[in-house]
Amino acid sequence: AITPRHESVARTIIETASASTSGIVDGRSPISVAAGTILFVCMLFGLPPALKDVSEVAQVSEGTVKL
Repeated sequence: AITPRHESVARTIIETASASTSGIVDGRSPISVAAGTILFVCMLFGLPPALKDVSEVAQVSEGTVKL
């Protein structure tokens, strides 16, 4: 189950990536960034959603989710 802690980590990742000068999110749509972040947080915490599940919910390709 997704907890407030998971949401907090996801927000921090997105804020940090967006503020970074490395350009990691430059040119990417907000949906793509969110989908990639969701997958990363799931993997980080050992949560069950698979790549296919995230891509279907976000309505983007699996390749897009992998960033």
